[in-house]
Parts: sequence; C-alpha cells; structure tokens
Amino acid sequence: MNTSIHDDFVRDTIEIVNRAVGKQVDVKQAFGTAAIHVDGIYFASIQNELLHIRSGNEDKELFEKLGWEKRTYQKKHIQVTTGYYTVPSQYLRPQSELLRDLINQSYLSACKDRENQTIEKTERVKDLPNLSLKIERMFKKAGITTVEQLRLAGSVYAYLRLNIDNPEILWRIEGALRGVHYSTLSIEERQLLSAKAQQATWW
Repeated sequence: MNTSIHDDFVRDTIEIVNRAVGKQVDVKQAFGTAAIHVDGIYFASIQNELLHIRSGNEDKELFEKLGWEKRTYQKKHIQVTTGYYTVPSQYLRPQSELLRDLINQSYLSACKDRENQTIEKTERVKDLPNLSLKIERMFKKAGITTVEQLRLAGSVYAYLRLNIDNPEILWRIEGALRGVHYSTLSIEERQLLSAKAQQATWW
C-alpha cells in the first residue's frame, strides 16, 4: 500500500506533528513512505497508516516502558530493526499530550544528533555553517580557538566574548552550533537570543 500526502490519515497525522514541534514540517515521499523532516532533519515517517517516530537516548527507555515496538522491514530476506518506534493507534489523537511530548522530544533529539555530527566532522571554527575565516580570527582573539570551546561556551556567551554589537553574528553562531543555516531561525528564536545576550554578562 502506497502512502500519499493526499490521504486523510497522512494529512491529519502531519498536522499533529506540526503542532507538536511548533514548526511547519516537510514531507518527502519514497518507496511508499512519507518521511517527515524540518530543514532536512528527519525524525518521523508514515507508512500504511502507521506513524513511526525516531528515538533518542533520552526517550528510548520511555518507548520501551510503554511497550511500543520498533519498526522493522525486510531487506534481502533479513529483518532489519530501525531506530523508529511505531505509535499505537490509540495514542494517535490530536489531544494526546504524551504523543505531542514524544514527537517534540524526537525532533529535539534529532536536532542534537545533527549538531553533534556537524561538530565531530568539523575541525575548525571557520568550517561550521554560517561562519568564516574572519569570524574564526575574531574568536581566536577572544580566546575561543576550537569548535569544542565554542560548543561549551554556547552561542550567547561566545558572542559576548567577541565584544561586538551585531545580532546577525549571534544568529550565525547559534545556527552553526545547530548545524543549520541561520536564516532558518524563527523570528521568535532570534528575539530570544538577542534578549539573552542583552541580559547576560560574561565573567
């Protein structure tokens, strides 16, 4: 059975996911599956009127306590177990707070994994998304010389170390640590970062 984004079940389920993560999700269809992602970060899928959500280290134990089963499929006569759990039909309701929390946690875990993968693969600050050799040199003068130091400082305090007044640089740093382009940050996220920078002090 093919899964189409025009199916009522798929549309209703995507709306539940939208509300859970607080963002408009995108859907990519392939091999009868509707893969759900935000900015290329995949964390859920729909197939045969079943929703599967990705598990992270933080929520894996909860999925298992609930008795949810991992999605499996056959590949060359071998059963493959994925890192996605199948949501039982009784939980698949718009008013289910537990489902919304688990979907949101799944998305956040996927974002965290993307962030860690980006940092692990990157040796220099200038190679992070949104950053440049000029910004790397600014960080070096401020005492931040490695990607790990930047990650530990976090976007707000790393920005404060630069001692400049340029909110776009703050947004660029936040995007770099998330592994995404800073233009994907919402207006609310940008305003919150700017407010934190204004209120914080470096010691």
